[in-house]
Amino acid sequence: MGTHDNPGRRRFILGMPAALLTPPSVSASRPATPLADTASRCAPRADFLDELPVYQGDAGALPALTRLFPRLAFSRANGARLQIANILDPALPTLTTAAHQPRDVGDDYLLQTRPGRHVLPWAPLFPKPTRILAGAPSLEKAFHIGRLFIKDETSERYAVFGNKVRKYEYALPNYSARGARQIRTFGSMGSNHCTFLSLTARLCRYMPAGAERPRVRLGLYPQTLGPAVLKKLAIMQASGADIDLLGGDIETGYEILKQRLRRRWHGRPEIAYFEPGGSNALTLLGHVDAILELAEQIAQKNSAMERAPDVIFVPLGSGATAMGLLLGCYLVGWNTTVVGTCSQDKSTWERLLVNGDAHTPFLVANARHLLQRGVTLLKSFGLESPAIASLDADRLFASQFRHDALTWRPAYGVASRLTRAIAARADAEGMHLDPTFSAKAFTTLATWGRRGRLKQRTALFWSTYHSLDPPGFGNPLLHYGSCTPEQILASRQSEHSHV
Repeated sequence: MGTHDNPGRRRFILGMPAALLTPPSVSASRPATPLADTASRCAPRADFLDELPVYQGDAGALPALTRLFPRLAFSRANGARLQIANILDPALPTLTTAAHQPRDVGDDYLLQTRPGRHVLPWAPLFPKPTRILAGAPSLEKAFHIGRLFIKDETSERYAVFGNKVRKYEYALPNYSARGARQIRTFGSMGSNHCTFLSLTARLCRYMPAGAERPRVRLGLYPQTLGPAVLKKLAIMQASGADIDLLGGDIETGYEILKQRLRRRWHGRPEIAYFEPGGSNALTLLGHVDAILELAEQIAQKNSAMERAPDVIFVPLGSGATAMGLLLGCYLVGWNTTVVGTCSQDKSTWERLLVNGDAHTPFLVANARHLLQRGVTLLKSFGLESPAIASLDADRLFASQFRHDALTWRPAYGVASRLTRAIAARADAEGMHLDPTFSAKAFTTLATWGRRGRLKQRTALFWSTYHSLDPPGFGNPLLHYGSCTPEQILASRQSEHSHV
């Protein structure tokens, strides 16, 4: 049976690290690192978390999707069968689990205030809208771009902000309202998802009144170490996450499989399983909101950008950002092309095994499946809209999405000479990019421009990079560059051992 006939199997394998899909004969496990003396240099200051600036939320806020479809906005008088509610709203009644237990994490929106009235909880985790910046004229000239703008999903003020956190605005209040006391997920030692999930779960307001703050448990698999990776690992540790360092491919695969099987056949609401990367049909909505916010900014004429972009350039990883932007463009009526730059790819047999498609790049096929699930979820909301009724995921994907499956080379997280040169030029103009995602996406933009594809066109670069350097982040963590992962984890202080 192909994976088109077995989406559950495809999603299981998708969450595994690339090395896990390598045949055992060529797979290499990470050698054990001895646990050296954990001096005070490998422990954060006791007041580290208290100093981090975090947005406290607005009980009256609602996501942009409710402004496009007012019937989705929660109120006691609203008779719609599904509504989106701010979890901080004091008028929100007690939420209970719907009659049936969904088998797919993307269907976890089924909570209710009374039989037949479903509510999708949401939490405002950072202030919006995010900034639109005009690109430097020198970059427009160098790369032959009509107009260049940057959607700045970063913050120099808040620790919890931006691209990854948009996903958690839907996921975390949902898990908490369903009674989750632990959230399980997986990623590499330097995973952005695991880093921001740990911070968000520890610091932000997303729980219904009276609910306990859930713990986060991370299964981290090996990757090439460097200062940035160790810094993220230190942040996860300081945030109080329970961390399992997975020692090899077999152990990692076993742990992922165990969590998926528990979710599918022995679901316990107190343990929530979150997909690696944090992308599913539910969290895709956070990036639909991002496009709707952008459309509002343009309509209100409060930014330098006066019309819809012709092309949006964005990194393509687990897929929710790119597919949410694509779906959002459709909903606001834009014929914008979304270009996703793959952060990695896998072999022909891995593509065939996981996606049932040996020829399409791995992350592109995964993105298409994710868009299909997101469209199915949106249609289940019961919205009376011609645009929703005529929405076809495959047609939208074919007509408005393009991908770059070459620029990610030579390896995941490693930039080519061309990418390093382009990133350096952007950096000179104040654009800070990371080598895993944003620098490669900007290289795609520059390549399109140099090939004459952006003349007299408006290009929008969707910046997903967060430097993790707002006030309070720097000094307590800079010394981690000389520590091993085991030393960082062993340095946990008792005041950081709870979530």
